[in-house]
Amino acid sequence: MTARDAIRGTQPIIDPVALIRSRDRAPERTSATQESPWWRSMEWSITAVMVILVFLPVLNSIMTAGWLADLPNLRLVGFIALAVAAILAASPLHWSLGALISLPVGAVVVFWQVLTTETVSNQAFFFDRFEALWFRLEDWFTQAFNSGITTDNLPFVLFLVVVSWILVFFGAFAVFRGRHPWLLIISMGIMLSINVSYLDGKQWDWNFAFFAAGAGLLVMRTNLLRRMVDWRSEGTRFPDFISISFVVATVFAIATLILFTRVLPRPDESAALNNFWDDVTSPFGDLSDDFARLFSGIDSARGAPIHSFGDNFVLQGDINPGDQIVLRVDSPEPGLLRGATYDRYTARGWQQSQTVTSPLAEDSPVQPSNSSAEPYRDRRNVTTRLSVESSPRALFSFGVPTQVNRPVDLQQTAPAVARLELGDPTSVAAQDLQIVIATIAERSEERPLTEAETLGLIPSEYDVIGLTNSLDDGSIETITVQSSPQNADVVAIRSPDKVRAGFTYQVQGSVSNAEAGALQLAGQDYPLWVREGFLSLPSSLDADDRARLQGFAVSILQEFGAATPYDAAAAIEAFLRSAPLFDAQGN
Repeated sequence: MTARDAIRGTQPIIDPVALIRSRDRAPERTSATQESPWWRSMEWSITAVMVILVFLPVLNSIMTAGWLADLPNLRLVGFIALAVAAILAASPLHWSLGALISLPVGAVVVFWQVLTTETVSNQAFFFDRFEALWFRLEDWFTQAFNSGITTDNLPFVLFLVVVSWILVFFGAFAVFRGRHPWLLIISMGIMLSINVSYLDGKQWDWNFAFFAAGAGLLVMRTNLLRRMVDWRSEGTRFPDFISISFVVATVFAIATLILFTRVLPRPDESAALNNFWDDVTSPFGDLSDDFARLFSGIDSARGAPIHSFGDNFVLQGDINPGDQIVLRVDSPEPGLLRGATYDRYTARGWQQSQTVTSPLAEDSPVQPSNSSAEPYRDRRNVTTRLSVESSPRALFSFGVPTQVNRPVDLQQTAPAVARLELGDPTSVAAQDLQIVIATIAERSEERPLTEAETLGLIPSEYDVIGLTNSLDDGSIETITVQSSPQNADVVAIRSPDKVRAGFTYQVQGSVSNAEAGALQLAGQDYPLWVREGFLSLPSSLDADDRARLQGFAVSILQEFGAATPYDAAAAIEAFLRSAPLFDAQGN
């Protein structure tokens, strides 16, 4: 045995497995300061401040947006959600049980805030307020799922408080229990993006700056907390006040970054950043039409979306067109630009009836040249070039658009549908269909008609799209027909892509040259789609409402001496232009 072997033989044998096990059993090396309650309170307070810096700017942005004058205190809701999340996260309960406990607590806070608003506070008893809330929510959902318009603010208040509680509680709970910051940061970021997308470009404010700073601090904080847990399990000693050191360093870095960015041009003055922000918020901006339809009674710093030209035109909140240039127009003659048409009025706003949207290639005519439709009479074409400064996707024209030099989505009136109830000629408004029902009833008295014979009596301009048969003898009870307009009304032309400043297009429009005398002699031979779309009353009107409305219309026609349909339309238009905004009772 050599000397080297002898020396080597005297060294202890190291067992790697035993070394790992001894490392796992290493005691936590924590100081007395880290074991004290005040140190733990300090660590909890630092984390809570980071959470507050994330959710408070978002809730403050919503509160200061001016949506409603009677909006509950969302900041208070957020602080209560934070406190409940911290208590349940510190408890030994399983996280799922803690989440379940938060639901009844959140329900109490939500109903406490909602049922104390002025919109329901006139009810003396809690049950009466809850009953009023229930019926108003029922009406709201009815309008929502039937393409209606609602002006009730209470559902918006309820949804806003519920969303605030859920996002703050579960986001804070994830931070305190699992040290995961992204649920809170992402959910609050989406909420802030949705809110500022309705504030007319005022997204670059201090709320956004504080949110960004808070998000950065919270990511740093949760990362440090996870490292502190690893250090304790490894028995690694770390400074007692490392959290404060990290906070100071991070705050200094963020403050330096903010000061540096303030020297640069403002983000909302940069076209590139504005375009980027538009791309980020466009999914939420596209919801503005449905938002205005369902929450038409609320207001915001953005005012009424009167330039959106969506499927609904709701005079929402303050009407403030502003002094911003929307379009620059190069036209051979002055006139009114046409953006979209609305044919259905409710007490809550204007709506478009059912429409059909189809793509239209560049420079393609709106009505194909091989169309069998009879062209409009007494019209002239006006070609206009337009340059967009600030505009929605709706493109404008003089009169009815007939050709556009860009690919567009063409939105036209849908085919009219009528349901013939055999045996009741009054089930449809069209006189030719009333004659069909009467003829079928007359011939059926002689002998039962076959299905082919019955359908053969339907005029060729109608397409049969549905039948219902009697359960007794199998005879036809109802026939559903469809009539497609020969010249479908163009409701709107829309760009398939987002319209930005500098977007230019050329559109040819058809403008009427018809004089009043020619229109008075036009007659009343209207197709089904005109009668059903423009000359029928809503089925929701009862007999008293119909009689009152018809009497009111007759009084207007008598006052203006209307003798023809054109005179009637002109008389109603003149009355609406001269009618006072308020009646004698101030309504």
